[in-house]
Amino acid sequence: MEVMVADLETKVFGSSYGEMSSPQGEIGKPILEGKYEILEKLGQGGMGTVYLGRHIHLERDVAIKFLAPQLEQDPQFRERFFHEAKTLAALDHPNIVKILDMGFEKDRYFFVMERVQGKALDEYLASHSLSIEEKLRILMEVAKGLEYAHEKGV
Repeated sequence: MEVMVADLETKVFGSSYGEMSSPQGEIGKPILEGKYEILEKLGQGGMGTVYLGRHIHLERDVAIKFLAPQLEQDPQFRERFFHEAKTLAALDHPNIVKILDMGFEKDRYFFVMERVQGKALDEYLASHSLSIEEKLRILMEVAKGLEYAHEKGV
């Protein structure tokens, strides 16, 4: 049970930055150097919006995170956005989402992550009646990912 990055950011940063319009190009049309297409919006956090995308040539679903337009003008936020991508890209653990690509195109900053299926952890817990043992198992998986990240200096 991985917690979606967008869900975590909403909890940490809040959602006061407002709705983001669709990234450059329209949903369903090739963007990002012609490698990806945007299929639908998955979620929104304080630093940006995450879309379900598809790598056109590899025919693989991905999650594409765009920096919120109002934050793109701030060099500090751009640096933080790319720092997040580089930091996650250096981690290799089954409980941490992998970063596959990053870049800048048509005034939009983005990074591409593996697509994680399922619900956000808070939604999953709210919709399932779990035993203490099951809750502890989930907590241990989260702790393993956090421990690994901590060992790597994150």
